[in-house]
Amino acid sequence: MPRGKTYSKFFSGQTKSAVYGFKVQLVGVAIGDDFYPIYFRILSRSTSSKQSALSLTQKVKRLFVELTNELSVSYPNLYLSVDSGFTCPKLITYCQDHDIGFIGTVR
Repeated sequence: MPRGKTYSKFFSGQTKSAVYGFKVQLVGVAIGDDFYPIYFRILSRSTSSKQSALSLTQKVKRLFVELTNELSVSYPNLYLSVDSGFTCPKLITYCQDHDIGFIGTVR
């Protein structure tokens, strides 16, 4: 992958230091012990992680609703798991309003 505007210096919660690399948001489905990625987004340093997470969650929710309506099936309960320390009131409210379980540390 080219080191364009998305390659930058980010704070890593795992290493507790600044690291160079890519900031990625990933949405997927876990069924049993298997995880199936649905959509991921590489963020530039200037992109808001919170706004991007909200729009990505909305996009995936719309996808589930459209597919289940088209196929006349239902889907199981949805949950959103975020890194510890990641809080976004708009994202939490969206999850509550759309029956998506929020898994994270609320401050």
